[in-house]
Amino acid sequence: TTCWAVTDERGFLREVSPGLVHYLRDGWPTWEGSRLPQPLLESTRLGKTYHSGKLKIEISIKGEFRYLQVAPTSALDKLSSRELNIATRFAHGDTYTEISAALSIAPATVRNHIASCYRKLSVNNKAELLQRILLTTSTD
Repeated sequence: TTCWAVTDERGFLREVSPGLVHYLRDGWPTWEGSRLPQPLLESTRLGKTYHSGKLKIEISIKGEFRYLQVAPTSALDKLSSRELNIATRFAHGDTYTEISAALSIAPATVRNHIASCYRKLSVNNKAELLQRILLTTSTD
């Protein structure tokens, strides 16, 4: 899903997707309100991309407004924390049943999460999944 927002040049939110709100709250747990967190304000005013750890927000100027969009900094950033947990367990040899028992979810749910991971990471089998996880985590 795309995470985006439209702000004015002072950083006041005009429109925002729920996904971007999640990223903002994750990066700044005390943030609330209709204005962007302080560290984002200068980038927003200038229309410059904001980088911080695993968070990258591309900012473009559209007249008096700013369009913000979250861009993953690595392939694994496309996965939710639950998907990453399941994919890592699966890639390291756990079966659907073992994963479902450990996480108290149905095996079919595990299967659905793994299918989503394959799609998001553009892999076709367990070996490619393991390679993608190992390559990405070793470069972070």
